[in-house]
Amino acid sequence: MTRIGVGITTYNRASNLRDTLSGVFSTSTPDVIVVADDGSTDGTADVMEDFPNVAYLRAPNGGIARNKNRLLFRLFAIERCDVVILLEDDTRPILRGWLEEWSRAAELYGSVSCCRPISGHGTANIPYTATDTTAQAWAMHSQVWSDIGYLDPRFTGYGYEHVEYQRRAVRSGYGGFINDDGHERYFGIKSNWFTVDWQVPSTGTPEKVAAAFEALKLTVGDTGYKPGWDNFSVFVNECLTDAEQSGK
Repeated sequence: MTRIGVGITTYNRASNLRDTLSGVFSTSTPDVIVVADDGSTDGTADVMEDFPNVAYLRAPNGGIARNKNRLLFRLFAIERCDVVILLEDDTRPILRGWLEEWSRAAELYGSVSCCRPISGHGTANIPYTATDTTAQAWAMHSQVWSDIGYLDPRFTGYGYEHVEYQRRAVRSGYGGFINDDGHERYFGIKSNWFTVDWQVPSTGTPEKVAAAFEALKLTVGDTGYKPGWDNFSVFVNECLTDAEQSGK
């Protein structure tokens, strides 16, 4: 049986996180659920007390790429999942069947996400084809993680980290193909399995987005495996719950 893990990244969106977790529980039964909290200072910890069966990782603010890397390490390396589906905290599942459809797409193509389609049906059998990719929902197979690793740690703020990963995945044979013009085409799945709260304030600023774009330019042509940390022992500790860190 395929072992499926769901990971949710969050930062100072306690209300959205509650809605997203409630949506996951009401529409699906993943084998494991993990929340990675990137240094929230609101009521996120209080929300998590209502979900005792969800592993809760709390760490200092390190940016979206590092927070997603915490989930990838936890779910693949520690929980030994075959497929991992990452959701952002404003992306709430609303329809049953999303877990199975997205998991199957990951098994077929390695790495799929939301996108702005130019063709296709957005299903696992006939995925969308797109020239760009977005990160509200993202499904990955363990073989992709094993082959190309983690999001580039040079993305320390907000934006473009997912684009770099998906571009690297396509150039490694996963989640799309190289078009005749030499540019990547990405496979995507319908986003109507979810509702996204577009009204919630973004954690990105123009300065952070600009800095991320500069980091993206440094990655043009990158292929192969990337680690997700600079100090492994510090990073691994961030992938543990408070109880696990204290040995309880």
